[in-house]
Amino acid sequence: MKIQKELPLFTVIIPVYNRAEYLLHTLRTCSIQNYPNLEIIVSDDNSTENVKDIVSEAIKKDKRIRYVKPTSGKGMLNNFEFALKQVKTMYVIALGGDDGLLPDGIQGMADVISKTGKELVAWPAPAYYYPSVRGKMGNYVSIVIRGLGF
Repeated sequence: MKIQKELPLFTVIIPVYNRAEYLLHTLRTCSIQNYPNLEIIVSDDNSTENVKDIVSEAIKKDKRIRYVKPTSGKGMLNNFEFALKQVKTMYVIALGGDDGLLPDGIQGMADVISKTGKELVAWPAPAYYYPSVRGKMGNYVSIVIRGLGF
C-alpha cells in the first residue's frame, strides 16, 4: 500500500505479565486506530494467565499485532527493554496491559509531529474523579495513561 510507505511507522509496545482480563480491551483500543502504518507488539513475560490465547485471537482480527516472548521471566524492566528491542522505528508508544488509546490517538500524534517537526509528543494524563468513593485521604481519582479503555 503506497500510503503506508509515505507515513512514518508508529509502534505500540505492551510489555505484560498476566493482566489477561484487561489486555483484550487494551488491544481493542489499539486495533481501532485509523492510522494505517502501525505495529502493536505484546511482549509476554511468561504469564501464567491466557495472555498468549488473547493475543492470538486478536492477531486473527488485526495483522498489525505481534506476540513476542522473552526466553524466561525477566521482570517488568527487562520485559520493557526486550519489547523496545523489537521496535524498528523511532515513534514508540508504551502501554501497560491495562491501558488504552483514545480513538484517532495515533493519527493525532502523527499530525502534531508533522505540523511541529517535534520528535517527542507528551500530554497530561486524563483523570476520572469518583464522587461517591472516599478513602482516608479523600475521594479516589483514577489517572488514565495514554487514553481510555472500554
